[in-house]
Amino acid sequence: MCRIFFGLATMLAISAIGCGENAAPVGQSCGKTGCAGPFDALVVVSDYMSSEVGAIALDGGTAFWTSVDLGADPALSVSRGCAFLLARDIGTFFDLDPRTGTPLPGGKYNANDPDQPGTSDPYDVAVAPDGSLWIVRYDTPTLLILAADGSRKATIDLSSYGSDGNPQASAIRIVDGIGDPPRSKAFVALQRLDPMLEPDEASMMLRIDVATETVEARIPLAGWNAF
Repeated sequence: MCRIFFGLATMLAISAIGCGENAAPVGQSCGKTGCAGPFDALVVVSDYMSSEVGAIALDGGTAFWTSVDLGADPALSVSRGCAFLLARDIGTFFDLDPRTGTPLPGGKYNANDPDQPGTSDPYDVAVAPDGSLWIVRYDTPTLLILAADGSRKATIDLSSYGSDGNPQASAIRIVDGIGDPPRSKAFVALQRLDPMLEPDEASMMLRIDVATETVEARIPLAGWNAF
């Protein structure tokens, strides 16, 4: 396994640890631990054969764990004080202790579809106000919504936003208090690549109303291949 030797392993993602008004809702496992701790940031490293997740402190202290299969192509996602490690190559993601990066017991989720072989390639996770998990999946043209207990709740069809039927959804953020009356909105970045994964049309941002799970706006982006 790759330890903390960044000369041999690639540091794929880093995220500062913090609390505030967007802390996890009551009942979400990642929110029960709080955010105070001896570390300042979560880090994911990989040699593309294995991976580790852990935490680092500004004074140079580090702690990494390998207690679960993290896959060979991991990504890190943080939302409402919750932290997630996405094992993209196996279509699984893990709930992490936001203080340390340690995978939490029982916090393993399946982001694949039962009728689709292989991985859905989950890229990012956002936590909604009700504790549900919204997952964008690069190789599957639907946005997956899991209930707070991890059960499948719904999907949102994104296929019409890519000329080849898959717009390559690559990132998601949920923002509260938008509009009058204030509502929560999910913003989803679409890369919109051709079948060879080359950009052939302008990228796009979708705005989705969280309560109704309805796409209500699509916003062209100046850049291509967006995250």
